[in-house]
Amino acid sequence: METEIKLPRWRWGKLSVYNGFSHEERVRGWQWQIWAKKSGLIGEEKFCNISGRRLDKLDMHLENYYTPWDIFFIDPELHMKLHRRFMHKAIWLDIVDRYRSSRAGVTYWFESLNTQDMPDIAYMLRLEHDVEASDIWGSELFMERYPNLEI
Repeated sequence: METEIKLPRWRWGKLSVYNGFSHEERVRGWQWQIWAKKSGLIGEEKFCNISGRRLDKLDMHLENYYTPWDIFFIDPELHMKLHRRFMHKAIWLDIVDRYRSSRAGVTYWFESLNTQDMPDIAYMLRLEHDVEASDIWGSELFMERYPNLEI
């Protein structure tokens, strides 16, 4: 039995391209996150995936908008700085230095993010998975992640 999916509307300004993902692709990833949260697929996180601090409100961050279930929960202030790391490299590198792993051989996900030129992850994924990668709901990536989900 198919269930109608009600997606929230984007009510803010146009998003800039991030990692090659267009405004529309970024909004679709955001919509998926909101839907998944309401559906119980995504739990409520309380600890920032960068600082480790406990916070009542965390933003959901994506590096890849074609796999919106690969979420990083981040302090809203750090989230904005992460997105601006290409323009404000020194600020981002200070954050990385402050929160980097002190354990030998351990690297946290945010330590290895590119700060030079914005990568075009979307282009690489489109080449690898054809255009279907941009269709979150019908993609192989989605079906592999949630094989028993009926929508």
